[in-house]
Amino acid sequence: MFIAPGGEKVTAAGNKQAIEKAVAGLGDGTQVASAVDPFQAKTISKDGSTAFATVTYKVGSKDLTDAGRTHLERAVDQARDAGLTVETGGSSLGDDAGPGGMAEVIGVAIAAVVLLVTFGSLAAAGLPLLTAVIGVGVSMATILALSSALGLSTTTGTLAMMLGLAVGIDYALFVVSRYREERAKGRVPQEAAALAVGTAGSAVVFAYQTGLVRAAPPGT
Repeated sequence: MFIAPGGEKVTAAGNKQAIEKAVAGLGDGTQVASAVDPFQAKTISKDGSTAFATVTYKVGSKDLTDAGRTHLERAVDQARDAGLTVETGGSSLGDDAGPGGMAEVIGVAIAAVVLLVTFGSLAAAGLPLLTAVIGVGVSMATILALSSALGLSTTTGTLAMMLGLAVGIDYALFVVSRYREERAKGRVPQEAAALAVGTAGSAVVFAYQTGLVRAAPPGT
């Protein structure tokens, strides 16, 4: 992404020349499959301040060599020396938030603290987290196994983990809360568990099925 200096446009002669030179330089990389000129692709913002260039690599982020990254940095530095602001990103550079990111770990840790304070019991706080993590783990394994065959996006795993943790903890918490409510009424564990699954569990299943119906395309 190329951003023109304040008050200028990327279509100005000097800025355009710098961008075209940078894109041409990027296209010469040995690991680069293609580098699309934003002026030819017309990927320019409406106000003319920003141009978006797409660079496609022949290899994934794990196989991108130091020479390939250095080549990118040199082309970017040339555009920056011309006064442009340049930002890079994308899955090939490993900048996307992949599965198992630190943000998810921090989120689970915060959820654990909140649940522990709320319930005052390690078992009650840990159960929703455990079921959510197991569910997400199975889902992530399935996504990784089928990603190549189905051509899934690199963001699929990230979204699955975020939604899986949120929904998994929420639904499990619903059932656990109902179980604790029944236990507080003096019911034995087996009876309390049966009532929790029969009431809160049924609501969870209904909510899940409703979500699937809403997510399904029309006519399916």
